[in-house]
Amino acid sequence: MGVWSILGKRKTMATNDRGLGVGQYGAIVWETVMAIAAAARFRVFDGKGAPPLPEVAGEEVLDPPTAQKIARLVGLITRLLVIWRRRICFYRSYATACVLRSRGVAVALNFGYRWDGPAGAMAHCWMTLDGQLFRETEETARIYSAYLGEKDPSVRFWTDPGNSPGGHEKLSKKELAG
Repeated sequence: MGVWSILGKRKTMATNDRGLGVGQYGAIVWETVMAIAAAARFRVFDGKGAPPLPEVAGEEVLDPPTAQKIARLVGLITRLLVIWRRRICFYRSYATACVLRSRGVAVALNFGYRWDGPAGAMAHCWMTLDGQLFRETEETARIYSAYLGEKDPSVRFWTDPGNSPGGHEKLSKKELAG
């Protein structure tokens, strides 16, 4: 039984007038730590493509302010726990996507790739909700504007069309997904 099947069996706790309850904060912290561990394991042992995301839970859908509050909390926990600052966008986005998807919010994970000349490649990870950027600047959409495809509806791949290997040569989805 995987982490997500165990976490998927948690009891739903209603929010009070002041927002999230103590039990919910505890569950969010635990799920965030488990998601960061899963992301780290994926980066070390698998390394290419995208780690599997949990299915979107059907029983609980959050209102936008609560989803934003949870995303901020997950981001804070991620900044405190992740020491690999160059890849923190991956850990933050993956953990936030896992926590929100387990609460019925269908966020998608996006991976962007761009060639940075002799220095090599640069990558970025972010989330979208209903096709719109979620907790991300518009600069990301401007840089990574060429859609390459998707692994499934929850994981999408992008590139910078003016800054890829071989001039304007497109990278294949297979090259990014591994």
